[in-house]
Amino acid sequence: MKCDEMRETLNSSTPMNSSLPLNPYSPINPPKPDGAPRVTAIVVTHNGAGTIQTCIESLLGSSINPKKKSNPSEAEAARPQLRILIVDNASNDKTPSILERYASAGDIDLMRMEVNVGFGAGNNAGIRRALEQGTDYLFLLNQDAFVEVDTIEQLVGVMEMHPSFGVLSPLHLNGAADDLEWHFVEYGLKTTKDGRKWLETEEPRISGGRWMPGGMGAQPEMVDGRLTLVDNTPVPVEFVNAAAWMVRRSCFEEAGGFHPAFFMYSEDVEFLQRVHSLGFGVGVAVDCAVIHDRRENERRERRGAGLKNDPLRVHRGAVLSVALHPRYTSKEKRSAIRSKTIWFMARLIRHGEFGTAYRVWGATKEARNLMHSNVFEDARQSLFS
Repeated sequence: MKCDEMRETLNSSTPMNSSLPLNPYSPINPPKPDGAPRVTAIVVTHNGAGTIQTCIESLLGSSINPKKKSNPSEAEAARPQLRILIVDNASNDKTPSILERYASAGDIDLMRMEVNVGFGAGNNAGIRRALEQGTDYLFLLNQDAFVEVDTIEQLVGVMEMHPSFGVLSPLHLNGAADDLEWHFVEYGLKTTKDGRKWLETEEPRISGGRWMPGGMGAQPEMVDGRLTLVDNTPVPVEFVNAAAWMVRRSCFEEAGGFHPAFFMYSEDVEFLQRVHSLGFGVGVAVDCAVIHDRRENERRERRGAGLKNDPLRVHRGAVLSVALHPRYTSKEKRSAIRSKTIWFMARLIRHGEFGTAYRVWGATKEARNLMHSNVFEDARQSLFS
C-alpha cells in the first residue's frame, strides 16, 4: 500500500470511541508532571482471541499497576504509573467481546478501528493518543507476548538511568518460557558484538523449570527522586523486533511514527534506522523478560500461511527499508535495491517461481519511487496529522 493510500485509510478509520482530537502536525511537549514517570502500554490486536486475555492479565499484574494498591505508600506512589491502551484492528473473532469486558471494568483504554489498518498504523493511533495524554514512556507489546511482574518497572528504571537509549527491549523467551526465543537471538542479540558476547558469557539458564537470567539481582532504587536501577547497562543492538519495545517519548517526537509504506512486517526495521540516525541508542535490558508465544505463527507457517511462506513480502520490506534509509545516498540506494532484486529474482527463477519473480518488479518500482521522499516528513505526518 502506497504512503498516500495508507494515510487516507488511517484518516478514514479513526477510532469509533475516540474523543481526543488528533495532534496538529508538530511534536507536542506538555508540562512534565511531578512524581513518577507515566507509562502507556499499547497493544495492537487483530483476531487475537487466543492470546489477548493472557496479554492483558500480565499487564494488569505488573508491579507498577496503580489498581493493585488502594492506599499506596510513599515509596509505591513514586513508582511509574501504568495505563493500558488496546487498539483493536477490526477483529472479527471473539477479541472485541473480550476487550469490551476489560474496558467496561475500567482496566483498559480501548480504541476500535473501523478497518484493519495494519500493525504500524494501529500503533501510530495509540501512540498519538498516549502522547496527547502526556505519557513519558510508551511500551509497545504484541498481542501474543506476556510480561513478567517487574518487566515494565525494570525497563523504566533502565531508561531513567541511561537517557541515551531511545528504545529498549527486554529479553524474549519462547512460548514455554524455558529458553530465549530463536528469532530474538538471531535477529536481535546477534546483530552486535556486544550482543554476541552477552550470549557467550551470560547464557540464560533453567532453574526449577523457569528461566532465570545470569545477571538477575538488580533492584530499583530512588535516586534524586527518580526510579533507577543499579549496575544494569543495556546490551546495545542494531535491531530487535517490536514485540516488546519501551520507547522514550522524545524518540517518537523526533523520529515520527511507523512509516505508512508498511502494513505489517519490516516497519520495525525502518523505524530503528531513523532512531539510530538521530543518535538514540537501541538496546536490550537483560534483567527482565517477556514471553513471546509465537507458536500460533509457527503453526500458520507449517500450513503455508506464515511470513516465511511469502517471500515477496520479505523482499518488499527489504527494498523499502533500503529506499527509506536516512543515511544512504541515492547511489547507494539504487545499487542496493538492484542487487537485492537480482539476487531475489535469481533465487525465485531457480525454484521455478516465475509468477512471483514477475511481481518482484512491482515492489522494486515502489522502492525506487520512495528513494527521494523525506522519510522523517512522512513518518511525522503519519503520527501527528
